[in-house]
Amino acid sequence: MIKKTIVGFIFLVFLASTIYAIDFNVGLFFGERTVNDSDIKYIYGQGYIYFPYLNVNISKAIIFGLGYEGGYSKEGEIGIYKEPACLRIVGPEIFIGYQLRLKSFFPYLKIGCGYFAYKQTVESAYVEEYKVDGKKATVTFSGGFKVFVLNYLFLGTEVKYVPLRVQPYENRVDLGGIRYLIGFGFRFELK
Repeated sequence: MIKKTIVGFIFLVFLASTIYAIDFNVGLFFGERTVNDSDIKYIYGQGYIYFPYLNVNISKAIIFGLGYEGGYSKEGEIGIYKEPACLRIVGPEIFIGYQLRLKSFFPYLKIGCGYFAYKQTVESAYVEEYKVDGKKATVTFSGGFKVFVLNYLFLGTEVKYVPLRVQPYENRVDLGGIRYLIGFGFRFELK
């Protein structure tokens, strides 16, 4: 799926470049990630993520891109014996959005599809290594703005919501949550 998405993205960029000048944005956002599930939040707490991305402006208002959410890897203690545990959640995302161009201020809304991998490992003296791992696709919703401080350099902020409910065994767990991100990026124009 990821390979097809990347090939499709490259084809779209090539097709659009034959029609008019291409406007690319390459950026890096980072910030806090919340977790909806109260038990997971109690054991691991909130965490920090990074989100590098590339998007192309298909028109003056429509953006299409891809990115990767990484960085959330938290350690905690689980169970009555306080066994060491680790939870990691990462994944790629493709998105499409609508942005307004108000001089150097660009507010936007995006909807996307993320394919997240989650893995929990518990080191137990009583059970052989207890692993919970899987992958799940889900929709993503985000909004934010970019401010161009130079013609090619922008600063930005974004709020993203990702619903990610998984059921590795008998219990359903909500690994979704809100991301509060800030970052910077560069704009390139190919004519």
